[in-house]
Amino acid sequence: MTDDDQQFTHDSPDATQTDGAPGVRTGVLPVEAVPDTTSINGTSEPLADVSPELQGVDRMVGSYGTPPPRSYEGQHLTTSTTGQFVPGSGELRPDNAQPKKRHSMLRALVEFALALVIALALTWVVKTFFVEPFEVPSGSMETTIMTGDKLLADKYTINFDAVKKGDIIVFADKVQPGRILVKRVIAVGGQTVDLINGRVYVDDNPLLEPYINDSQTLPLAQHFDNMPIDYPFTVPEGHLWVMGDNREHSADSRYFGSIPADTVYGRAFMVFWPIEHIGPL
Repeated sequence: MTDDDQQFTHDSPDATQTDGAPGVRTGVLPVEAVPDTTSINGTSEPLADVSPELQGVDRMVGSYGTPPPRSYEGQHLTTSTTGQFVPGSGELRPDNAQPKKRHSMLRALVEFALALVIALALTWVVKTFFVEPFEVPSGSMETTIMTGDKLLADKYTINFDAVKKGDIIVFADKVQPGRILVKRVIAVGGQTVDLINGRVYVDDNPLLEPYINDSQTLPLAQHFDNMPIDYPFTVPEGHLWVMGDNREHSADSRYFGSIPADTVYGRAFMVFWPIEHIGPL
């Protein structure tokens, strides 16, 4: 069969399929004999408003299904049904969409703020109940703690482990409210302190003090509120007798008497700054 034979015949409305009959091509179905519908992807649609020539073409296409979709290589289309097309970008963006970069920055700020709040809360908890740093502004504890050293004080264990003789403590100054001092505990409640020939005696026993570098421990001529301290001195219960390691340059219990034990903030356990002084106490 030649190319001229492959066509639809429209000449006669009464044409029927015959084998070898003149004027009618074998195997060709006249257009008028086909129902006025076509099937595309399994659905039937009326073709009342379509010309007979196009109906034939629709039938040919419909028998093979819809053609494959065109490729939009290099373009990104959103799945939103409403929106605006961004010229030159190939992007269909919803009207209410925000740039991803703005969302990322906002999320980063929120995360940073949350991390900062958590860090501050943890810092407050640690400083209030566990460990607090202090700076020593004077030389009353030299050479154990030097002027300007920063130390850490344990505020937790003193709640169940009572302060003992020899501990270095930080406590509220009874002379100047709001100021914090650091001294060494020499005696606790019920013990007796005496100063004899430049040495410290506790309960009539000389105290071994390698940290004072052979300096003399003498009574002070001046006293807080002009209240003289007589030796031997018995420390009241619930009180502590404290002194600085630099005995010749320390205003301590020799000046203001014993201190209440409940004014102790914590037990100093290490110097953390400067680097050359880092170490335990």
